Amino acid sequence: MNGIQSSLGSLLLGFVPVASAINVSWAARIRMYDQDHADWHIWDRDEEHSYRIYVSQNHKDYRDFSKLSPDEQSQYWNWRHGHPDNH
Repeated sequence: MNGIQSSLGSLLLGFVPVASAINVSWAARIRMYDQDHADWHIWDRDEEHSYRIYVSQNHKDYRDFSKLSPDEQSQYWNWRHGHPDNH
């Protein structure tokens, strides 16, 4: 019985980092609706990269996208639809 408990404990300890990585990857993927273009976008690492390019090209200070006003978000989505291959 002691060997089974040890094996089970090792298995569970090995699973924790995997479960955490899966959880982080799902948390980093947020669906966002672009009202002007009536479509959905997945906000992930690639979209964040595109947003940072937009900020740089438009000489803006970086602010978290979710904290932008609806008008500022709309400006980004308009830019984004014209620049689909930034990642």
